[in-house]
Amino acid sequence: MKEIKLNKSTIKLHSCWEDLSFKQKLFAFGILIRVMTGDLKSQPHSGLLNLLIKFTGYRPARNYFSKLMLRIRFGFKMAWVYLRNSWFLFKYGKKEFRSCIRLWKELYRPDPDAESKEREIINFNLLRLAEQIRFVFTIDQSEHKIIPQYNFKTNPFPYIKIGRKKYYGKRFELDITAKTDITAREFVDCSDLLSAADKMKSDEERQECINQICAILYPRTGDYTQNMVSGHNKAMQKVNQVLKFGIVYRFTGIYKFYTEHPVYSLLFKRNENREENEEKVRLGNEVILMLQREGYGLPDSMNLNDYFNAQIKHLKDVINKALGEGMSIGKLSQKTGISIDVINKLS
Repeated sequence: MKEIKLNKSTIKLHSCWEDLSFKQKLFAFGILIRVMTGDLKSQPHSGLLNLLIKFTGYRPARNYFSKLMLRIRFGFKMAWVYLRNSWFLFKYGKKEFRSCIRLWKELYRPDPDAESKEREIINFNLLRLAEQIRFVFTIDQSEHKIIPQYNFKTNPFPYIKIGRKKYYGKRFELDITAKTDITAREFVDCSDLLSAADKMKSDEERQECINQICAILYPRTGDYTQNMVSGHNKAMQKVNQVLKFGIVYRFTGIYKFYTEHPVYSLLFKRNENREENEEKVRLGNEVILMLQREGYGLPDSMNLNDYFNAQIKHLKDVINKALGEGMSIGKLSQKTGISIDVINKLS
């Protein structure tokens, strides 16, 4: 939480997902859906304003009372002007008196545009204040697009409830290092399902992928195979759609953590001269089987960090062996699809 000083008070503004309550998280994910794919896609600033009001309860005062008092004060002043300048009426006549009063009104009447000007200033200040909420999404003004943020230190939903039953989620906590109990098999299968969901044309098929991801990350049982055949994914149909979006969104953040990690990201960088997609991820089941043959452990129990560390070690061994046998870096890059820059870093 951070404190922001206003003219006459201060408000506490949330600075991370961990500051939010369960209901606030659901609201934030709902706004995120609307900003990314819904009615607020072309008005992301409205989404930030909605978040500001929900998180802080802050609304600018409408000043109805002060406006009423201003008009009453003006009325009393006019009555005083009539009374004080009554001599002007007898000396110069009714016509001149009315002209004088009309001129006085024009000079001292409250500005009719003052309310709209004040509202414009308030809206501008509200917008600047709302832009301080940077952990849900930010707005790239130059590109006119939103940038989703995935800065979760802990699981935003430690458990979910289906009926009276609680299902606890897989942990992924970011501190100095990443600590997780997600296994290699769970990560690979969720990654495959996430990729498949993006390619599905029907909403029904997309929801099946999402339900399966939720069933993996919030398992019914500790045995992975048993959990997959238990029909737990069918039970996920009863879970709130916004909550399921939050679960998948959080997993996307975990996925991005590894693809953008200074060391693990080397596993994702391919040779640009090859025809295959540069962003193709070397995470599939064939990699798991290869690591299992090399003695790194079973995929169902291999910790996710160990899985990536094993891949880095195996890649280093392959590169050093090839270079030791006299293969040039250029030929090794061409043969394996690993960029020369990555080979230099790992050799």
